[in-house]
Amino acid sequence: EQIIPTVDGVQIIMDAVKLNDIITKVRINVKGKGERDYRAGDYIKAKVKLFPLQSSILPEAYNFGFYLYLQGIGATGYALSEIEKLAGDHKPLF
Repeated sequence: EQIIPTVDGVQIIMDAVKLNDIITKVRINVKGKGERDYRAGDYIKAKVKLFPLQSSILPEAYNFGFYLYLQGIGATGYALSEIEKLAGDHKPLF
């Protein structure tokens, strides 16, 4: 759905991911400058480690988990392997 450049790689927001019989969005952090070659709409394959959204630890602190939940994101994680581009149409993002 979306690819956001970061200082040391990209954040990939994937739409329509099935997790425990629930269809949701997932945010994956990927390190490496070569990962900026991907575009929204590309079909990719990678081994990833996913975590459930966490709530704020401190009562007055900003709740990043709730912010992601409001964006429709159900899990976040990072890539354990290189991203393999399978196929797909894409549109330039940046």
